[in-house]
Order: sequence, then structure tokens, then C-alpha cells
Amino acid sequence: MKNMKWVWIALLIIIVAIGAISAASAAVGTPGSEADPVVTKSYVDKTVKAAAEAAAKTAAEAAAETAAKSAVQAEIDALTEKIAAGIPTGGGTFEVVNVPAGQSVIGKAGTEIIVRAGSAKAIDNGEDGVSDVTAGLDLRGGVTVETNHLLLCPRDDGRGVYAASELWVMVRGGYTLQ
Repeated sequence: MKNMKWVWIALLIIIVAIGAISAASAAVGTPGSEADPVVTKSYVDKTVKAAAEAAAKTAAEAAAETAAKSAVQAEIDALTEKIAAGIPTGGGTFEVVNVPAGQSVIGKAGTEIIVRAGSAKAIDNGEDGVSDVTAGLDLRGGVTVETNHLLLCPRDDGRGVYAASELWVMVRGGYTLQ
């Protein structure tokens, strides 16, 4: 019987310990604490509203970014067209041209002309001459052009060279024969 008494005491101690542990764990998770948060309708409404505003702001920023990219691309396209219009039609290489006596080679803006053979006279625009880049001169109309000198037509305004005799020239850029 003495053993039974100790068994009942041990059993009672175990039951009390289990009850104490259960009470302690229940006290830790009180409703409304960080361990056991209570979610109210106002909290949910506030959270949903904040998420919706963030999504709207992100969408507005994305739309503004897309509009800015479109504007920049349009400007790039416009500048590309302007550049393409200013590039000489002959590309990056010289074209050898035979000019019969009495005709002229009139350059476009940026055209380069080199007289290789024959007799040539400069054609000016009435105010400024053709730039002789080799000699560092501005050749006025009627002045004889030296062979193998690089001439530059700075604008599309009628400047070029006149063939006093049959002429062989190298031309890089846009030009017309007249």
C-alpha cells in the first residue's frame, strides 16, 4: 500500500505539471498579441487599400516610363532621318566621273571633289567660293582648280567645278551634272 501511495502522488504531480504547462502555453498566445494577432475588418480594409494604391502607382509609373521611352524613340527616329538626309548619297567611297567639256559638277552639302585630269574652273554661289582644303583657300568662281586638290562644297547652294576641257574627277557625296 505504501507503494500505491507513491504511485498516486507521482500521478498527481504529473497531472499538475501537465496543467501548469497547458496554462503557461495558453497565456503566451493571448489574442491580440504578436504571437496571436487579431485581424479586424479595418485592418484588412487598410491593407487592401494600401496594396491597391501601390499597384496603381506602379502602373502609373510604368505608363509614364513607356510614354517617356516612346518620346525618346520618336526623337531618335527624327534625328536618324535628319542624319540620313545629310549623308552624301555616294556613301563613303569616291566615284570616278567623266565630265564632258562645257558641263559642271555641282555638289550637294558635304560633297568632296578631286580634279584628277583636265582643266577645271571653280563655281561659287555668288558670295562664297568652293573650299580648297588642300591649299587652304576659298576658290571664287572662274579660278582654275589645281589637280589633286581636295575641294569641299559646304552647302547645297550651287558650288562645284566647271569643265573647261574634258574632265576626270573623283566625287564623294551627292552631286549633279549640268
